[in-house]
Formats: sequence, structure tokens, C-alpha cells
Amino acid sequence: MTDPRLDEAISRRRFLGGMGTTAAGVAAVAALNPRLRSSIGSLRSSEGASASLGNATLAFSWLYDVQQAGSYIAQQRGYYKPLNVTFLPGGDSFAGEPLVMEGKALCAETDPTTSAAANNQGASVVLVGAQYQTNPFCVMTLKKKLPLTEPKDLIGKSVGYGPNMAVPWFAWLDVNGLKGKVTSVLTSRDASILTSGDVDGYVGWVTSDVLGLVVAGEAVDYLLFGDTGLTLFDLTYCVAKSALKDATKRAQIIAMLKGEIRGWQVECSDQPLGIDLTMNVWGKHLGLNKKVQELQSADQVKLLIQSATTKAHGLFWMSEANIEKNIRSLNLSGVKASKSLFDNSLLAEIYDGKNKIAL
Repeated sequence: MTDPRLDEAISRRRFLGGMGTTAAGVAAVAALNPRLRSSIGSLRSSEGASASLGNATLAFSWLYDVQQAGSYIAQQRGYYKPLNVTFLPGGDSFAGEPLVMEGKALCAETDPTTSAAANNQGASVVLVGAQYQTNPFCVMTLKKKLPLTEPKDLIGKSVGYGPNMAVPWFAWLDVNGLKGKVTSVLTSRDASILTSGDVDGYVGWVTSDVLGLVVAGEAVDYLLFGDTGLTLFDLTYCVAKSALKDATKRAQIIAMLKGEIRGWQVECSDQPLGIDLTMNVWGKHLGLNKKVQELQSADQVKLLIQSATTKAHGLFWMSEANIEKNIRSLNLSGVKASKSLFDNSLLAEIYDGKNKIAL
């Protein structure tokens, strides 16, 4: 059985009802930060690109920060051609599966927990690649207030989590036997709740939330979910299963994946370019901290995106061993999943036995 709060977080309305229209999704994100209104009034696409494969939307799980640097490079350099790609930013309440199922996005960046849960509640999606070979999810504390060395240190404590972290957080609690032993506090996607003293811990990303606190001068302890029982891919490329059987949509997905691979191949070797596009183009009006973005860029490339698997098979490849680990983590946390959730066939076609593709 899953935690009832997990069930609430992945309700049928959320997965099958979705976020309404694409425009409504943008409005919801803009409401989170007024500065977004001037930067995402229009969803940018690859201007002037040959669109013989038509138009398609790639939905990001978060805002226009360096997390999407490879995609910005792909857009700038026309790597998605002959597909015209539009980006849709995410946010606190992001749910990619309904966007895909309703045709609002051809592909959405999700994670195996939410996608498996969506399928269990009636959706039909499949993951065709994993940008992050291991997830950046973690629970963090301020060292001076609550030293954190193992999960049981959180017993009797309060931990804040944003809506988009509900599913992995409650899964992590289940896996570590902490269900009912930690007070979970639904809050905004902002780690500053730790410095205000409103909670003892916070659930976020090591690549952004932890770094933000460190740059602000705080000493932080954190536990990575992947090191503490919940081994999962993240920023997985989620598409509708039916799309793989549609010749046109399949071709569009392949074009999008090729663009993403090329963009991230460049980002892995030229991070200053991704930083420049983040700070001066896509995230220009977000008030991003450049130092945090630089640290995040370095960490995600070194620790999350590249691995022994990607060196052997190419970026986004999901090895059989890692798929098994993901399934085990999902099943241990009460989220039913099988190998059918993961599909390397498009990547196999794209790479054709190599570990890189030509730019």
C-alpha cells in the first residue's frame, strides 16, 4: 500500500485531468514568480527552423534555469531540425504525464515515480531516456540546528517539501521506515524555509537547493535519496505509448531526442555556453544567482548526467542494471512498476551502436 498522502499527490484528476490548456500551465508558473511574466509571455521555439516534421512541445519540470542548459544549446544551434520545438516551463505544481496524455506536449521531463504512478492510475506513458542517471533528490538540514548523518536523525522532526517533491519524498519515507515518524509540511519550492526556522529539514535538489544555501553561507548536511534506498533516474523523457506506434510522432520524438543529445553533448564540454544562455537569454528575468548556476551546471554534468553507462552507450541510456534498481526502488516504495515503463529502442536507433552522435 502507498501512503495515502502519496495517493493524494498523484490523484486521477492530476494525471488524467491535467493542467488544462498549455496557456493555463504558463499562467500557473508565472503566478509563482511575477518576474516570469515578462520572460515567458510567449513560449519560444526554434525560429526559422525547417519544420518538415511539424511542431512539438517539450515540457520542462522546472523553470528556465541551468537545469535545461543542453536544451537551450539545442535550440540556439538548430539541433532539433527538422522539428520545430517549443519549450514549456514547469514549476511547483508541474505534472508532465497529463500534458503528454492530453497532447499538450510531445514529451515531458518527469521521473520514474510519477510516471509509474500515472500508469497505475490509468495513464499510458513510457520513458525513452534518462537525462539524469541518478536523481538529485535529497533531504537537507542546517548543520548547526540538526546534524544529519542517517535517515533516523529525522525521527520526530518536521520536514518541508514542495508539491512536485511529494511522490519521491513519501516514497523515501516508506523505504526508510519513517512513515508516521516525521512531520511532513507541504510548502513552497523554497529552501529558505530552513533558515526561517519553520521546519527542521527540507526536501529538494542537491544541485540547486543545497547549493543555494551554501552560497548564502550556510553549513548544510544532506542525504541523497539515491544513497539511502531510493535509486531512481530523473528528468526522464516521458512520452505517450501510443506515440511510439504513430510513424509521424515517433519521428518527432527521435528528432527531439537527437536535438537533446547534441545539446547536452555540447553542454558537457562547454558549460560556459549553457551558463550564458541561462543567465542572458532564457533565465534573464528570473533573478538567478550566477554562482549557484555555475555550481549546479558543474555538478549535474559530472555527477548526474554522465556515468559509466553513458560513456559506454551514450547520454540518456538506461542500462538493464539501472532499470532493475529503479523498479526495485519503485516497488519497495509501494509504486508498482515493470520493465515496460522503460524503452531504449529509440536511443538504440539513434546511436546505432555508438556512444555519441555527430553535431
